[in-house]
Amino acid sequence: NPTLPSPSTQRQIDEARTAVVASLGNMLDRELQGRGALLHANNAAIERQERDVSRAADALRRENDKLTRLAADHTRKVKEIGNVQNWAEMLEREFLIVEETLRLVREGSGSGSGSWSGSGSWSRSESGDEGDGGRRDGDVDGDG
Repeated sequence: NPTLPSPSTQRQIDEARTAVVASLGNMLDRELQGRGALLHANNAAIERQERDVSRAADALRRENDKLTRLAADHTRKVKEIGNVQNWAEMLEREFLIVEETLRLVREGSGSGSGSWSGSGSWSRSESGDEGDGGRRDGDVDGDG
């Protein structure tokens, strides 16, 4: 048959219980507050790093855009150089044709076998050729 504690004993038990709970709460609070402070500090550091990464990504994007424009510009210039080179090669071929034509005119006018007309055509009076030695337009070596 258990006996109930007296009211003063009950009050002491309640005070002891409250003191233990408060003591445990203080211990947990101190540990949790330290962890909370660390979490807040880490969160702030992560946010700073996130801003830094975002800025670096933006700078990299701008640099990439610049390099893309630079590459496109240089590609266009290389194409222009290629076009100029093709043009120069075409001119060189045309000059060779003109040079060969002039050589043939000089050789032909010395022998009296042909005549050069002001219209730019060559005619051979003695042999009855078409006037160009059987060559097609632009054919310097007479192959075809």
